Amino acid sequence: MILRNHGVVFCGQTIEEAWFYLMTFMTAVEIQFHALSAANGIENLIIPSSDILDQVQKVVKNNLANEQPIDGVQWKLGELEFEAEMRRLDLMGYETGYPYKKPLND
Repeated sequence: MILRNHGVVFCGQTIEEAWFYLMTFMTAVEIQFHALSAANGIENLIIPSSDILDQVQKVVKNNLANEQPIDGVQWKLGELEFEAEMRRLDLMGYETGYPYKKPLND
């Protein structure tokens, strides 16, 4: 949900899922900003047809729904990416205290 003059709000079944939606949104905004800047305005952009957009949407939905185990761990939507971000913060010294599903082998 985009709140006028306040920012965005994302919800999910887990914190990791909500974070995933937020990061996906922020990436899309950044891509749109760079595309508009490079094209020098929206009138110079090439907009894909609705058929192509539908195909892309199907592929993305299928990939997001694919919850196959990776290295013996069953990951739900956003968990793998969130764990990677928490690990990055921990390695920078922030001590997040996040309980990893896949701890590093020391």
